[in-house]
Amino acid sequence: MSFAADGAMGNEEVPLSKNPDSSIARDIGDEYPKEIIATTIAAFALSSVLTGLTFFLLGYLRLGSLIGFFPRHILVGCIGGVGVFLILTGLTVSTRLSSDALDPPTMETIRYFIFNTHALAQWVPPLVLAVLLRVITMRWKHQLVFPIYFMIIPLVFYVVVAAAQLDLGALMRDGWLFDMAEGTGDGEDKWYGYHSYLDLGLIQFTSLWTTLPIQIALHVFHHSSVSLDEDVDTNKELLAHGYSNILSGCLGTVPNCLVCVDTLLFYRVGGRNRIADFLLAVATFILLMIGTGPIAYIPVMVVSSLVFVLGIDLVKEALWDTRHRVSRMEYITIVSIMVTMTAWDFVIGVLFGMVVSCENIVEDATWKRNPVRFVVVDLSLVVGVDMSAAEAFVRVQRLLAAKGVVVVFCGVTADSPCGKALSSVGILQEPSVEVFEMLNDAMEWTENAYLQAWFRAQKSWTTPTTLPDRQDTSLSFDETLMRSPRQMQLRDVGERTIAGGRIQNSSEPYNTLLNAFSSYHDVDQNTFKEIAPYFERFTFPDGFVLWETNDTPDGLYIIESGILRASYKFAEHSPVIDESMVSGTLAGELSALSGMPRNA
Repeated sequence: MSFAADGAMGNEEVPLSKNPDSSIARDIGDEYPKEIIATTIAAFALSSVLTGLTFFLLGYLRLGSLIGFFPRHILVGCIGGVGVFLILTGLTVSTRLSSDALDPPTMETIRYFIFNTHALAQWVPPLVLAVLLRVITMRWKHQLVFPIYFMIIPLVFYVVVAAAQLDLGALMRDGWLFDMAEGTGDGEDKWYGYHSYLDLGLIQFTSLWTTLPIQIALHVFHHSSVSLDEDVDTNKELLAHGYSNILSGCLGTVPNCLVCVDTLLFYRVGGRNRIADFLLAVATFILLMIGTGPIAYIPVMVVSSLVFVLGIDLVKEALWDTRHRVSRMEYITIVSIMVTMTAWDFVIGVLFGMVVSCENIVEDATWKRNPVRFVVVDLSLVVGVDMSAAEAFVRVQRLLAAKGVVVVFCGVTADSPCGKALSSVGILQEPSVEVFEMLNDAMEWTENAYLQAWFRAQKSWTTPTTLPDRQDTSLSFDETLMRSPRQMQLRDVGERTIAGGRIQNSSEPYNTLLNAFSSYHDVDQNTFKEIAPYFERFTFPDGFVLWETNDTPDGLYIIESGILRASYKFAEHSPVIDESMVSGTLAGELSALSGMPRNA
């Protein structure tokens, strides 16, 4: 399907867009309005170019999937904060107050909204209409309900105005209609008059650079809010928005990004194909040519109701829809971000959420119920690791090491690009880090470590077997062997291999046979005594090759002590698979019983 997204400088960006405006005005001074306007336009143009370059590079390098790694609950918290901002905006739009009247809310403004009769008459009806629409759409979900509802509101408004013979001028002065002041009639009143305020000689570059941190936060929000749970080619979307933003910046206009609120609204009314996109572009162009004149005849309650609806939707998505889908700490993080954004600042809210998210990685209660002992990182398909990624591995490893977790890297060697990058930050030299060339080796080492730990827990006299050149990792199991079918299987293997030494008998190979076949409870133990004389003991030095691939089988082997290492290569270009067989393990039984050549 094609992805029909509504690109604009929209509601989500307003909290961030106000910050560079305020920063520039504060640095330059209110007595220089032309310089403030020129610098602000330049800041928006710079933001457009930076956004476009970032979008383009992500799409060109096919890195669109990286967006999915942004912590989802942090994004949800930001969306909820925007929802609160829209609800507050609905209040200021309804009562025709300045946009910063509730930034932050004060007791004086709260009393005005509650106890002023005129203010109550202005903001309560739009809020009621917004809630009524939510109730209606819960029952009827047709895509035309939303537009028809907002077409009925102005019709009813003007019917009441006509019936009561009210004066439109008085309604504008009282804040029921938008008061669009008459312009001078020159080019500044046209849509292209925006550029007349951009004077390159008036741009204050020092103030411009101070807005970069806020613009970076704006980019983070742009790049993390491009998902509508639709199956789309994100790289194509990023390329398209990269081109449009670079062009927008060159023309000195604001960023053109995926606006979650507008796109969600666009989807609800059926905008899911290219025809809808084209019709939206045509309608926008027509409004651009007509100008702002028709806005004077739109009732304020229509706009404020729409803002209330969008704000309620976003707050509902952040607080209500996530109540059973996220953990308690993630939910607390969402609420904290919303409170921080509302009380202090949008950027501070985002940074606060990211810090809390990192701190909660290893503090979750589920960790205590199901502790992790190993984290296996397979880098076999990774071409290289840059410095930032390597340092991120270091931070994660330190968090895990504090919990006694061993990080196991596999698919990497010391002289490979990934190995050199990891060695440069010192992570491979950490005591709780293991490195293996193959994934099979890494998984085998973790299983042997589990077996050793289980054996120590049994306090048996038998010395556990360790693989050569491997770290003897000390684990504190508590009750972790009882928590999954795989761990129960490991327990069974431990009982019939490493811990098999608890079975005492003076003769061999009876003990080894009993250990190897102890899991088959229907086999009579006297059978082992009868076949024991047919076995012959062999002792081999370290590194001895017992057989090679395609050799004729000369029997099967049961390992009494030590480790037998087997290497399998099933195809010409397939990787070699290694296996370590410990005491009580059968070796070569398949080829011996079938009479086929050895496969290892």
